[in-house]
Amino acid sequence: MIGSSEILLVILILIGIPILIITGILLAIRFIIRAAKEKPKEEPMQKEIAVELKKLAELHDQGVLTDEEFNEQKKKLLR
Repeated sequence: MIGSSEILLVILILIGIPILIITGILLAIRFIIRAAKEKPKEEPMQKEIAVELKKLAELHDQGVLTDEEFNEQKKKLLR
């Protein structure tokens, strides 16, 4: 014979598991939305690199940097 405590346990399991699943899904959705709203943090770094590359190219075009110096500095920036 099934006692009242066993019935209560079954009811809690049947109700609790779906709630846990739904809570997990909602947390995952919230995380995805927050991540989508955030701007990538690498973007400013990429812009800075582009600006530096442009400066190097201008110095190279002006004859201030040799081909070797230009290529060496470019490699350092792109690491």
